Amino acid sequence: MKRSPGFSILILIQTLALITATGLWAGLCSAADPSPVPEIPAKGKITMVDFGRSGCFGCWLHAPTIKSLEKKYQDSDQVAIIYVNTKTQADQVTKYQIEAVPTQIFFDKDGKEVCRHSGGMSEGAIVSRLKKMGAKL
Repeated sequence: MKRSPGFSILILIQTLALITATGLWAGLCSAADPSPVPEIPAKGKITMVDFGRSGCFGCWLHAPTIKSLEKKYQDSDQVAIIYVNTKTQADQVTKYQIEAVPTQIFFDKDGKEVCRHSGGMSEGAIVSRLKKMGAKL
């Protein structure tokens, strides 16, 4: 049986409505939410900061990538991966002039902003950017 494209969109809308109505939405977007925010950028390290917000669908989709990178680089003396929840750490939004989420900012080991990207990035693209900045895995 062939279904129209409208059928799939209707199912998606109904699913999102159910998630929202049951209160699950706020919990879906939780990458690590450290309090207080660690030093940004991390002193002497290449740093990637991901700015996201709980309740943001794009951030929720991006969260597994950030968690994977946090795990991959957790013991690195060269790279720091930091997640900032813009909902609970609003002062960072102003400080770094965040206009959309998710947004990633890359800092070199001297603390200079090298690159800024709005939207989700694949893990491969982030690792590639970090390597271009001199990181070794």
